[in-house]
Amino acid sequence: MRTFSTTYSIAYPKNNKGTTVTYPAFGKIRLPKTEQAKPYTLKLSGTHVNFTAPPFSAKWGEQEDLPLVLDIFEQNNYLPNPSAAYPFIRCFDTSWSIRGMPLIQNELGWIGFSIAVIRAKSDQNLFNHSIFQNILENHLESMYGENGVTNRYTTETLLNSSIEKINDITWLSFFQRREKAGEPSFSLFWKTPISEQHILSFCFNYITYEDTNKIHESLNYYAKELMNSVAITPSTALKEQKAAAEKQWPNQKYPEHMEPLRWIRPKKDFISVEEYFADDE
Repeated sequence: MRTFSTTYSIAYPKNNKGTTVTYPAFGKIRLPKTEQAKPYTLKLSGTHVNFTAPPFSAKWGEQEDLPLVLDIFEQNNYLPNPSAAYPFIRCFDTSWSIRGMPLIQNELGWIGFSIAVIRAKSDQNLFNHSIFQNILENHLESMYGENGVTNRYTTETLLNSSIEKINDITWLSFFQRREKAGEPSFSLFWKTPISEQHILSFCFNYITYEDTNKIHESLNYYAKELMNSVAITPSTALKEQKAAAEKQWPNQKYPEHMEPLRWIRPKKDFISVEEYFADDE
């Protein structure tokens, strides 16, 4: 059951950019109105990525101004991933409060929306569907597996994976759950290759104080609503690479879903502040 109302709204205090953020006036689970979403264009070496996102509206933190024009082939633009194998560029980052019923004025948690470009090894062509899936699995294992850089807590990923077509672009989507000092966090991912060695990643990461199916359903619906605004205009190089891949590997098809990856670890009753933030994503 959808919990969003678009007829009435409540304006909340201005965020750090001076923007008043409006939420639906009714509903048990409320998020910023998508009608207030602002259009953005990421320019990634000739490939344009259009999307929309509501203004920042979380209780903590602030909206960062990250460059929207990036050379994805320039090594100095990448942050060093602790796993070393998959450096990445942060392209966009914002957060929103998840609000409960208006009369109670309670907060149910927060959701962060981020976009990144991940670089794979140059000798692997991501337009080969099998290679793309293997790279994705290897990337997740390098982060959360037995020898991963954030391997302290239970992680279940590639859950509910599926192939989705959004505005003529094929995306691989999946759900992820992580346990961290008794505080579960959840992520919804959409990933697609934008060159032979670059992956475009959209992530909706959220923490909620009420782990219920209704909240997960509402946040999944909200994320998909924003993903429906994503449109990619490929560069000439991207068109040529995709055409070459279709010629080299004709009639490729992704499987309906990927097998989940799970690393189950014992819970800790106590961890230090240093240990908590050392495993932060």
